[in-house]
Amino acid sequence: MDAINEETLARHHEMGAVAHRVIARIAARTRTPSMDLIRAEILGALPHLEPNEGRAHRQNITGAVNTYFGRLLPPEPWKFHGAEVALGRGRLDLLWRDPHGRLLIDEIKTGRAAFFETTANLQQGRTYVADGRRQFGNRLTGLRLLCLQHPERSLYLARPSSPYRHLFDVADHRRGSAHQRPPYGPGRPIPQITHTARHGIGRSTHAKTHLRAAP
Repeated sequence: MDAINEETLARHHEMGAVAHRVIARIAARTRTPSMDLIRAEILGALPHLEPNEGRAHRQNITGAVNTYFGRLLPPEPWKFHGAEVALGRGRLDLLWRDPHGRLLIDEIKTGRAAFFETTANLQQGRTYVADGRRQFGNRLTGLRLLCLQHPERSLYLARPSSPYRHLFDVADHRRGSAHQRPPYGPGRPIPQITHTARHGIGRSTHAKTHLRAAP
């Protein structure tokens, strides 16, 4: 049983790494990937797998890629700046840059949402922000710790000693919309996420997600 568990965990880790590589390769090319591009990148990145297992992993990775580009991509004018960037005690999944030279780290988590806010994940984010501050100074605006299985759980960290803030604030359903909590300092164009309801008051609360920059 232990051997099976270890093999399963290793496979999940491997597929998570594949998802990271695919997202990075696509981000370096375009902000609006087609399904053909996504499929091609996934097929090129996946190892040889038994057909049923391969189909399941393709579906999972496709979902992760669509979630990132559809719901979590930093808005314009942020541009892709690099992937697997060496930084102090680790490597950054993605690094974004705006026209003023400010930088934003995206740390992507593709595992189960139940294990997203672990001590290890939260400490990893703090380590990256601390090392990033030492290397980039005030050019580093912060880090987004992204949960691709459940995007609403995604977090933002501005400084190593600051509390994490949620990217989403969906508490205001009574008025048919949910407004982003303003966790960042005025004038800092950190990517934020807001929800705009498709339906009026008293009707469905299904929301369309869009991205904007902080005022």
